[in-house]
Amino acid sequence: MGKGGFGRLCAGSSHSGDRPGILPNPKKLSTPNADRGYCHPLHCTDYGPMRGGLRLDMKRDDGTWGGCTSAFNLRSTGGGFPGKGWVLTAGHCMRTKTNNTPTQHNGNNVLMQHGIEKSSYPYDYAALPYVDDAAATKWLEGQTGRNRVLKYCRNSGMDNDADNPCGERIKSQDELITGTHTLAEIKAGWIVCATGSASSAVNYPESVDSGAGAGYLVGTRCGRVLSTDVGINTDLCARPGDSGGPLYSQADHTALGILIGNQQSRSGPCQAGELNNYAPIDTITTDLSARVASKGSKFAVITTPNG
Repeated sequence: MGKGGFGRLCAGSSHSGDRPGILPNPKKLSTPNADRGYCHPLHCTDYGPMRGGLRLDMKRDDGTWGGCTSAFNLRSTGGGFPGKGWVLTAGHCMRTKTNNTPTQHNGNNVLMQHGIEKSSYPYDYAALPYVDDAAATKWLEGQTGRNRVLKYCRNSGMDNDADNPCGERIKSQDELITGTHTLAEIKAGWIVCATGSASSAVNYPESVDSGAGAGYLVGTRCGRVLSTDVGINTDLCARPGDSGGPLYSQADHTALGILIGNQQSRSGPCQAGELNNYAPIDTITTDLSARVASKGSKFAVITTPNG
């Protein structure tokens, strides 16, 4: 499925000014706590709970950083993990990483680097626990609206199917997820949307470069389901750094899947003939629950504000 390219993301750098008479400051890999004044896929530190569509930065063993995108908030109930909150993303984002540095958002330690994970499509997922109780309280438990996905629409060029606009352009909005669909229920022709945080240092010098290529901007794009097999195949545009991001329906506010990979290697702005593949959400939650069956816990997407 060509999924590997979305898991190996490139680090970039940000601007650093020279000062007369002394050596210039080193260029930083990222600037922690950038703030645009609203929740943005790359910077949503102080604007409510964790949600689908936010950048998750992971440290590689060579010291560089790469990133993927959060999909949905999960809740496990019963057994060994009663009432525990998790963040879902793609499993290949953690593959080969052994340094156990916490996963960050906007320079903040938020999640553990590893959780319950697999990286073989369509079982390509990671359910990541919060790094500690304080992080869980700040990013989820102390907030309402826990069923959010960030909608930050891109409605220009080939970002969306022409007859299927996402919504008001580049405005921070929330899609409240109130249900899910099984793979068997999802049909070719369905209109679907996805939010991703893939970026380039050319466009976002304050953030880690994910390898998306100049001209590809973070946010939400909408298109159609082309077919289903073990996964969900769509004409949505995506780039390195979008992996793990949420696929959902605006029509009935349901979680459908998470981005795993594509059928072509592309960089920069969206082009004709995009084809990207999503792991179904019910495949993931069913497998997660089966893997911890001995602990008696069940996993599900959070579908209520206080879930």
